[in-house]
Amino acid sequence: MGQLKLIALDQIRLDGATQFRDQINQDVVKEYKQAMLDGAEFPPMQCTFDGTHYWLWDGFHRYLAIKSIGIKQAEVEFMPGAQEDAQDLALSANAHHGHNRNNETKRKQVEAALAMTRHAEKSNREL
Repeated sequence: MGQLKLIALDQIRLDGATQFRDQINQDVVKEYKQAMLDGAEFPPMQCTFDGTHYWLWDGFHRYLAIKSIGIKQAEVEFMPGAQEDAQDLALSANAHHGHNRNNETKRKQVEAALAMTRHAEKSNREL
């Protein structure tokens, strides 16, 4: 379990190759936005923190919904880690919750893992 912290959205890095979905589903963003406006509570976004940057690895749809409302900060759950750690964690994001992964997203995650030299020695089962 990581630490919880309220941080400015502009401190969250989205450009770390930690989004493996084939695309952002704008209907889901709108659905989350409306639910948030209606008072629904969502789990905090998940990040790694390398001492300088918060690397988002789970919660891209939530991030975009929050931003579309005009909110400038949000609660994140973070753990110490680098951009590579966020990439590794993102490979399994949404396996059991959130907006379901489609086959294209799953394929993209597997291909990304196989392309990462740090995973070259891992078996198919480990990946």
